[in-house]
Amino acid sequence: MKLTREMALDILRDAVELAVGNKPVHCLETSPSFVSQRYIFPKKEWIGKLISKVPEFPPDVNFGTWNVSVGEKIQPTIHHPSRLGQILCLGATHTDATSKAVGMVKKLTAGIEVE
Repeated sequence: MKLTREMALDILRDAVELAVGNKPVHCLETSPSFVSQRYIFPKKEWIGKLISKVPEFPPDVNFGTWNVSVGEKIQPTIHHPSRLGQILCLGATHTDATSKAVGMVKKLTAGIEVE
């Protein structure tokens, strides 16, 4: 859904109403869902090797970032930025979201190529 000027004003008006102790005028529809975040770590045998391929994130990944790119040398994971990447997956239940995220990490890790 694209946020329009009218929607932004409605949200602002509701925020003011809430701030002064009143009920909001508008209620935005929400759909309950669960989120699972997982990190992508390098395999021990990859340390010191160059990355030759990093896969694209499939549509099942709601948000994903790579901290590395092709041609970079894989370093040991000693802090958050030295992880290979991260993903967020949504699901109808906690188990569903976690299952999707864990499966995506396995799939993405299998798609990484090093030389």
